[in-house]
Amino acid sequence: MANLGNAYKATREFLAEPFNRFLVLLLLVAAAYSFTFVSSPEPASPQQYGNLQGCNSTATVHFFYHPACPHCRQQMPENQKLAEEFPCAVFKYYDVSG
Repeated sequence: MANLGNAYKATREFLAEPFNRFLVLLLLVAAAYSFTFVSSPEPASPQQYGNLQGCNSTATVHFFYHPACPHCRQQMPENQKLAEEFPCAVFKYYDVSG
């Protein structure tokens, strides 16, 4: 129970500063915006993925990479091996460089 009292005291001290109150308010507004105005993407249709005949189900692997990242470049051939091993898996690549 003492920890709860310490947490309450620490919270009050944190919110005593106007800048900290502003940060908390900004975080709450951003969270409300993301849940209210940002829509989820539409589910992809099977036609977007090409020929997946014979697949009872598919798995989509979303791979985010940067062209200058050595770890990403190292992972690319592994993704190709996995794509060959699991033909019903769909690999989507996203370049995060800008």
